[in-house]
Amino acid sequence: MKIMRRRYNPCNPPALLSVLSGGGNGFTVLEVLISLAILSIALIALATLASQSMKATESGKRLTQSLNIANEKLETLKAIPYTNIQSGGTDGNISRLCTGAAGTPPVFTCTPTSSTATRENMIFTWKWTVTYMDLDADGQYYSIAPIIDGDDIKKVEVKVDWTDLFGPHTTALKTLRSRL
Repeated sequence: MKIMRRRYNPCNPPALLSVLSGGGNGFTVLEVLISLAILSIALIALATLASQSMKATESGKRLTQSLNIANEKLETLKAIPYTNIQSGGTDGNISRLCTGAAGTPPVFTCTPTSSTATRENMIFTWKWTVTYMDLDADGQYYSIAPIIDGDDIKKVEVKVDWTDLFGPHTTALKTLRSRL
């Protein structure tokens, strides 16, 4: 009886598989384990990507909500008279406390009595600052009361703060107010 040996033929892939798998039909345990390891790594990468994608989507949603709140508050601040925007009191249905810093230019920080806004179980806090801008460069920002120099304007900046999965955040919108 003559024993025939199989020869490896690179042009014949089934012969290569037969040589690698020990000549039988099916896969060896080692091949199955390597396949499972590769599949596991790919699935873990996909799960991580999906998780990061959901966090980024949520963060983007919160950013949009904070910008909407800042825009709403800027619109609400338009109801406060120009001369009182940097002063404490109640105007335009906004009760507030304002503190001024002596400096050039003067900056006033105002915090409303109700300084929180809630959107979809997320709490946002807001406040605004008023900065005098000396457009005519005469060095006069305001006189007694404070009344702004007729040729100057006020920069109003609304800041909204919140904390989400990525930590604390702040967004800000600015507008310029003139006497007119």
